[in-house]
Amino acid sequence: MGFTEETVRFRLDDSNKKEISETLTNVYRSLEEKIVEELVRFYLKENGIDL
Repeated sequence: MGFTEETVRFRLDDSNKKEISETLTNVYRSLEEKIVEELVRFYLKENGIDL
């Protein structure tokens, strides 16, 4: 699967709306946690603190 500069839109019926919402929320939270962890590691490393 290649990447393009175009935005892709999908039309979905309401029957899957809850499941899609939950999935996207889980993905967002996982990415958010990873970003925070990376920032903390970077901060600690820059200040000479080893984990």
